[in-house]
Amino acid sequence: GIRVDGVMAFDVNFAKLLLDATGEVYLPDYKETVSAENVFEKTQSYSQEHFFPGSKEKKNFLGALVKEVIVRIGNGDFSSNLLIIALEKGLKEKHVLFTFFDPSLNAVVRVNNWSGELSYDNVKGVTAGWEETINDFLAVREANVGVNKANAFMKRSLFHVVSIDTGGIRGEVKIVYENTSREESKVEGTYKNYLRVYIPKHATFTGLTIDGNEVETIQAELNPQVYEKKGFFEKLSGKLEVEDVKEREFSVIGFLLQVPIQLQKTVAISYHLPVTFPINKEVLYNLSLSKQPGTEADPYVLSLVHPKTFDVKSEEGVTIQEGTLIFSSNVATDKSFSARIRKRD
Repeated sequence: GIRVDGVMAFDVNFAKLLLDATGEVYLPDYKETVSAENVFEKTQSYSQEHFFPGSKEKKNFLGALVKEVIVRIGNGDFSSNLLIIALEKGLKEKHVLFTFFDPSLNAVVRVNNWSGELSYDNVKGVTAGWEETINDFLAVREANVGVNKANAFMKRSLFHVVSIDTGGIRGEVKIVYENTSREESKVEGTYKNYLRVYIPKHATFTGLTIDGNEVETIQAELNPQVYEKKGFFEKLSGKLEVEDVKEREFSVIGFLLQVPIQLQKTVAISYHLPVTFPINKEVLYNLSLSKQPGTEADPYVLSLVHPKTFDVKSEEGVTIQEGTLIFSSNVATDKSFSARIRKRD
């Protein structure tokens, strides 16, 4: 029944950044002194203590912590330089998000990409002035549906192969997961991940492999009156349900992927982007990569593969091999990559 002005979402990384600015704080309700050095340990402790499905221990602890930090800031007891660094880094790396009911405030949030909203808007400035442009897009979004904290123990690496030919662009997004959960922990376990990959709206999903094996897929049934009927899952005949839908300016590929304790799992999603390359005319290829809020600086490698009849150049600090431009980075923040492509006679 309380009307709020807006919503702030944050993770433990942002709490650590704030504590760098304010110094340690004491939480009377928990009888704990929390600092930047021990905040991860303390948060993990309250995640595991009295854990049960739907437990709010972690959220309650972090909420109490940030309230004390805000009191400290309100009293002027903080380093202004470190607070500016905390806000800048937290917003840029999506460790803190905001949304407001006031339209003018929310406009500021959206234009600065502080809400976590998926948008193509940041591509427009890059492609301005180019008559011929190809806008590619990639966002990987995960949801832990396993009623545990396994996502905190996941390591992931992204490998993105973009192959250029006369038929357009063929992309493959490969994600390597490693579940470092421990057998004896009650809050860790199998990572049950509803994985969604966002690509451009006019791109077509063409295939899926898991651990190098091609997976037979079927369009996911979204009507509960159908999938809740007895015998529905038997009719799938071992096929993996994949949600292949259009959402605003994106195509979304979604499916359930499970990564057991102490194991690796590699999933690769393929797509086709139908574009044409005019002969002897330079085209700008621009890829916009969106980071998922709350994740770490996961490694990312882009390989831009092209035949000998194409000239491909980039100023993004790439490594050049025969027929391939390789861009190595991470997903600490949103990234963009551009290359100039010319098809010869």
